[in-house]
Amino acid sequence: IIFQIKVVTPLVMKVVKSDLFLTESKDQGGVFAIDNELTDFANMHCSHYISEDLDPDANPVFSDKAINAWDIGNHTYVINSELEMTNSDGTSLFKTYVCRISYEENADPTDYKNWSVYGVSGLE
Repeated sequence: IIFQIKVVTPLVMKVVKSDLFLTESKDQGGVFAIDNELTDFANMHCSHYISEDLDPDANPVFSDKAINAWDIGNHTYVINSELEMTNSDGTSLFKTYVCRISYEENADPTDYKNWSVYGVSGLE
């Protein structure tokens, strides 16, 4: 316990206060929802990512435009969008989801390979 209090805790506090995990980027995010070409690409690539995991029999139809999209900086976006799926009994079901996605700096944002999805929620 003494070792943890005297050695480990001060070391952890030093690391937390340092710039070790700081990511420098000229791409500054914002707090307001935006709609531009990059958010359209982000929405399209999130839809592609999600469709790979869905049952093709559900006939997913994705929205062309996100409900909301935020640029959170460092070429990372949060996309809030929706899709329509058809149940086995033929009824339609609408799902709203959130996707966090980013693209590589200085890469072509139109190429799906340059994007990375960090997570999707709302489709459970």
